Amino acid sequence: MSKEFNITLLPGDGTGPEVVNEAVKVLENTSEQYKIKFNFTNNDLGGDRYLNTGELVTEKDIEQFKNSDAVLLGAIGHPDVKPGILEQGILLKLRKEFDQYINLRPVVLYPGVETPLANKSPEDINFVVVRENTEGLYAGAGGYIHFGTENEIATQESINSYYAIHRCIKYAFEYTKNNNRKKITLCAKTNVLTYAHDLWERIFYDVAKDYPEIETDYGHVDAVCMWMVKNPGALNDKISQYGINASAYNFVELYEIPSETVQFDLKGDNFTPARINLDMSTGNIQALVNQINTYSESTGIFASRSASNALVLEHRGGNDINIEAVSISGSGSIKVRQLDQYGEVINSPQNTVSPAPEISTGKYAILGGQIQLTSPSDFELSTNDVDISVVQSEFESGFIKRAFDPDNSSTSYSFKTVKHADSAAIGAAGLASVAASSSYKFEIKGDNSNSSLVANIAGLNSEDLNGQIVAKKLARELRQNSVQAGIYGNTFSFADGFPSNGDTLEFRLGDQTYRATLNDVPSYAIEDSNVKIDGITYSQSEALKQIVASSNFTISGPEDNRIRVGFTEASGGFKLYAVANDGVISGHSLRLTSNNSSSNLNAFHFDNTSSAFIQGDEFDTTQAVKQVIARLNVGGTTTDITFDNGVVTPLTANGVTISLEQGSSVNTGFLKISIPNSVSDQD
Repeated sequence: MSKEFNITLLPGDGTGPEVVNEAVKVLENTSEQYKIKFNFTNNDLGGDRYLNTGELVTEKDIEQFKNSDAVLLGAIGHPDVKPGILEQGILLKLRKEFDQYINLRPVVLYPGVETPLANKSPEDINFVVVRENTEGLYAGAGGYIHFGTENEIATQESINSYYAIHRCIKYAFEYTKNNNRKKITLCAKTNVLTYAHDLWERIFYDVAKDYPEIETDYGHVDAVCMWMVKNPGALNDKISQYGINASAYNFVELYEIPSETVQFDLKGDNFTPARINLDMSTGNIQALVNQINTYSESTGIFASRSASNALVLEHRGGNDINIEAVSISGSGSIKVRQLDQYGEVINSPQNTVSPAPEISTGKYAILGGQIQLTSPSDFELSTNDVDISVVQSEFESGFIKRAFDPDNSSTSYSFKTVKHADSAAIGAAGLASVAASSSYKFEIKGDNSNSSLVANIAGLNSEDLNGQIVAKKLARELRQNSVQAGIYGNTFSFADGFPSNGDTLEFRLGDQTYRATLNDVPSYAIEDSNVKIDGITYSQSEALKQIVASSNFTISGPEDNRIRVGFTEASGGFKLYAVANDGVISGHSLRLTSNNSSSNLNAFHFDNTSSAFIQGDEFDTTQAVKQVIARLNVGGTTTDITFDNGVVTPLTANGVTISLEQGSSVNTGFLKISIPNSVSDQD
């Protein structure tokens, strides 16, 4: 025998002995077939022993189990023993003693075995349930107050720690990867257990970032129970054996909602419609979101507010969203369109028709979900004269993964690399590996159809081939091709004063905040019209140069090296500058926040005449064509900037100055926007 295992048999109660006896037969057959020896010993823990001796788990039992390679448990629970005694005293005690934190339950229909589920085959029923086994309601936390009286109160607490959740979810992903499965569904109740299961959900999606090849999904526990009976195939990935994966989604955007009282029935998974009724005269989209989400448990529909202050409805799993019995107090209407899983408007005849689809009093909308097929190969599926194009899985779940977050109206991209292949590290006989083969291109298109923002990287070395570096290099190139942004203080001399060590300024760049702290300002003494630094006497102008040369700024914020701050020489002295390293994709200026105190602003010589700037790339100023070259947004007001025969117009807009500056060579120039601090809306 090549292998030998010590197995403790714990038949327990009820059908337990029968099940364990049959399991032993299987193991004995396996022993002969695979040349494995099993040494079986018995343990009599259970209801009968408790009734006869009053014993639950003893130290002798623990020692027996510790000396075993495995314990084969039948069942625990006896009709003559009060519920909870055996379960707490045996099952939960052993779980905690041996830290059995995973409850693994494969669900498989074997060929030739009947199932009560109609028309289901082994291909439909093949999934695994992974359950955390030591915490939650099984932690045993709780108790009684006023036991045995009419005022009795009983509590049963659910304990959920980051440590236990993380190791359970990590196990599930590792199990999925090691067993060549493709999908994990988190089963929880986040809409009711808003603290405990929110923690589960956040950890789930955080761990998922380390497994981009595994598809993730979420289902409320009641919905998952229904799927197990109605559609167990939704919980497995057996379709992947054909190289195809199907997924469904349903995102609907309601926009241009009138400032009137809006009422409608919302139906998803619910039989009885949820009546939505809200006065929208104040334009409070969030109040509408909150009201819809109070019914999410029954409808399965979740609402969020988009960046454009519209309402986004999501029915997870792709089922229909029905909006019925619409009533709007005035003559207004609500426009409707469907979004794809990335939050982009679906290019369909229904979405692009003019005028846009809308619902008003007496109308209704039935919005079906969308199906997406992914496959390594490119093909088209036609059904009822409608063509469905496949998305090649190299994009969908291979090298680039894209995710839409409707709550924040944002789309995130992550990159996966294959280091050995992409870096040409593997050669073959007669083939010289001479260059890295990886290439990434990222393109952003905006309102101007003639222009786009493009980043290309190629030929990365092996040490650069990881997802974070790829994303960082693409982001940097996109920024380098974007508008430049910065801010200047006013010119000051030595006599005007120099800020002190520890003085700070806070800056805003897009949605990021950075703090600059001044350091290493040398000590100096004023002697008549001169200044002494480290025993050396300087004129005031020379002293200012020495102080500036010695000083530096420490920058804190969400990204390293995103902005730089310092002093630059100017006519009559120096002035502070702050600029964004590379450019700003969003087109925002780098500006001071409202958190800066007047004393700090004065110390660094900022006032309402100081200004921030945004400038574009150089272009040929000899072109005669008249065209809009930029669009400026200030405080919600949009101004088109036009170039015509070397002249830009307008030169001012909403307190902002617009100019055409000389470029690095003759016949080149660049557009510059100067934004004084007096402009109230620095965005």
